[in-house]
Amino acid sequence: MKKSKICMTNIVTKNVILVGLGPYAIDTYLKFHQNNEFKICGIIDLKSKEKEIKYLINDDIKLLLVDDNEKDNEVLSASLVSQLEAFIKKCGVSHAIIATEPKAHYAYAKYFIENDINVLIEKPVIVTKNILHSDSSRKDYLNKCQELLNAYKKHCNNINVTIMSQRRYNNAYIFLKKYIKDIIEKYNIGITSMHISSSDGTWNMPNEFFTRENHPYKYGYGKLMHSGYHYVDLAMNLLQENKNLINKKISSLSIKSSCITVSDYFKMIDNDNYKKMFNEDYDSFKKNVNEFGELDFHSILDFKDNNGHTLTTISLDLIQNSISRRSWTFLPQDTYRNNGRIKQNFIDICMGPLINIKIIVEQAFLNNETNDSYNLGGKNNFEIIISRNQKLLGGKVLEKYGIQDFETSNNYYEFNDYCRLKCIKDFLNNPKSKSDLSLHQNTMKLLAYLYESISNNIEVPFQLMEDNV
Repeated sequence: MKKSKICMTNIVTKNVILVGLGPYAIDTYLKFHQNNEFKICGIIDLKSKEKEIKYLINDDIKLLLVDDNEKDNEVLSASLVSQLEAFIKKCGVSHAIIATEPKAHYAYAKYFIENDINVLIEKPVIVTKNILHSDSSRKDYLNKCQELLNAYKKHCNNINVTIMSQRRYNNAYIFLKKYIKDIIEKYNIGITSMHISSSDGTWNMPNEFFTRENHPYKYGYGKLMHSGYHYVDLAMNLLQENKNLINKKISSLSIKSSCITVSDYFKMIDNDNYKKMFNEDYDSFKKNVNEFGELDFHSILDFKDNNGHTLTTISLDLIQNSISRRSWTFLPQDTYRNNGRIKQNFIDICMGPLINIKIIVEQAFLNNETNDSYNLGGKNNFEIIISRNQKLLGGKVLEKYGIQDFETSNNYYEFNDYCRLKCIKDFLNNPKSKSDLSLHQNTMKLLAYLYESISNNIEVPFQLMEDNV
């Protein structure tokens, strides 16, 4: 891999190890390392990836290769713990980044927390296999989330545990959160409704559902634990301001949901369709995908007070079976960015009769097709439209912003990458970050409820947690 041009000079000098070097980690953490934003002193990954990793890294990065049999373990084996201890001592590790396939997050996160090592965890925080289809898996997921929180509570005076949630570092969302807070403080009217629609154009060829380890479906989870996590977390982060309402406290949550699974998708777009589009005949349609995860997820959430009155309604449409620019069956070397993915997001927030906020992201062009990155279809397209009850709120009746009005980075990084970099540097430089594990409690809990609601419409106790462990 070529080294990129250096953008920033304020390199962070901490001894950081990276656990997992998949397509996303290559595009993010390794890129930042090569750009001298921070330095990775060691990488931990599977033995089966040795050749690929050694091709990508220089000799200044130490490498610990783990037996492939370890990859699904919920607890690190005694042998691996011994190897880790020696590797950590050799590298002088103070900070770790976990970017493995998510089902390995829990074991590594618990180890690092209990050994007082600062840790940055890629989303989702953790996952359990077959969470879409199994009640016991959902209970196990909630138990493991609580175990991580309990472990962190014991060690939080010594370390920082951060979740990679770049939207918490996006100045546009920070501005909107403060704006929402100000209206709540002045009028005692909170977010009354929110609609989030996100599609990312991830198009897998039928055989790839059985082979891919990056953003997989074959382990019984999908979109919700892929990019869907960010939008569930965004909803919870913005709704958190409603906790400041007087006499309007959320005490329960009613959810109705449905999803499109891989099994459904194989009926929507079948082998005959692939023959017409690509002249390809896939045997994968003959295989069982009934236990695979979800491509699309749809939900309506009613947050209620203790008398059963709905205070806020949130609707989610999180979609991976969506418009894509992919028109090829082979897998490119960069499957993260260069496989036809384009993002289309729409967020609509109402605060009763006072204000409406719309966030629109409309990407259509691939990286090499346009230089107009902020315009409609460009890679940095991000627009906010605010409509106000002018007589009550003041300001303009209608106002439009672009991401360039909030983010001060140059065109060197896409704004999402720039926000990821801010998250990394916050993790490395501060004792507690803006995306601390404790701030993700509502998000982690809600994910389990969303999966449960696919099988059964549910109503559960729910309160907005305080911003601490």
